[in-house]
Amino acid sequence: LYFRLQFYFTNQPSQNLEEYKIMWRKRFFTISWLAFVKLLAITVLIYTILGNHEVDELISREQKSLKTLQIEKRKDLNKVYTDILLLANFHDIKNYRDNLNSVAIDLSRASRMRPLYDQIRILDLNGKEVVRINGGKSSTIVTQDKLQDKRHKAYFTNSLTLTEKQVYISPIEFNKEFGKIEIPHKPVLRISKPIFNNDKIVGVLVINYLTQVEASSNPTNNQSRLGATLSILNKSGLLLYQSLSKDIKNRIGDYYSKTNPQLWKKLKNSKLQAIQEDGNYFLRERVAIKEIIDPSLQSKASSDPQKSDELILLKYVPQKIINAAFHKHFWLFLVI
Repeated sequence: LYFRLQFYFTNQPSQNLEEYKIMWRKRFFTISWLAFVKLLAITVLIYTILGNHEVDELISREQKSLKTLQIEKRKDLNKVYTDILLLANFHDIKNYRDNLNSVAIDLSRASRMRPLYDQIRILDLNGKEVVRINGGKSSTIVTQDKLQDKRHKAYFTNSLTLTEKQVYISPIEFNKEFGKIEIPHKPVLRISKPIFNNDKIVGVLVINYLTQVEASSNPTNNQSRLGATLSILNKSGLLLYQSLSKDIKNRIGDYYSKTNPQLWKKLKNSKLQAIQEDGNYFLRERVAIKEIIDPSLQSKASSDPQKSDELILLKYVPQKIINAAFHKHFWLFLVI
């Protein structure tokens, strides 16, 4: 009808009607095609913007989660430092040789209040354990026949050279019992301090702090709802802890410096908190142990200040999770 009205009002000859229809059809299809291309371009642009926004939100949430864990670890380490200073100054502990049973009961109570402590021990001047509390979910006083000789351990020998205000901070490593690494692995940081009585060293107090995530006050951070994997490494790249994941080939006890040398170089040297590699994201936070435990830098760390250890908190967000976030609004694309 539109074509016919146009034809009559313009007084075109009847033989030109079909040509006129064809011309307007061409115009219609041209305009429709251009409109479709523009709509498609706008839709793809909106889809890309929404997808990138979702990826940014995902990375931001994971970074906040990692930052929360970093804060928790710092609080835990401050508690360890505060606790060892307080315990070493208790009258009963200064005079532990007078009543070992009473001291063991007191330390057992302290251990129950701190599930992040794997062990609390008192060593005599010969390096022999005289009191030992095994912590964790239940606090247990170890019997005398199972106490061990630790005279050759660095945390004992170095502690004997410290002043009353100093503590010794060991490297982070897997706990050993009778010379063998415990299974399942227990990554521990040992903080020790000499016990003084009348200005003389009478023993050494040692706290084993569990660095794995279960020891934290809020274990919900150990794995993302979307499946991002949390790992904890020490300064040497030793993998101390890892949440369950089928996406990562590394296993607890591996060194990233050997299994992933390129990634480890980036993690060690880059100032960026988020590193992208092959479409995957690696988010990182550091916990410098010496500075947190002893801000005045009076502690003695591994006999060399340059060797003070640190926790590297690492979150691996695989490409499949990134892609899932990017295509979250695919339904909108289809509707449009």
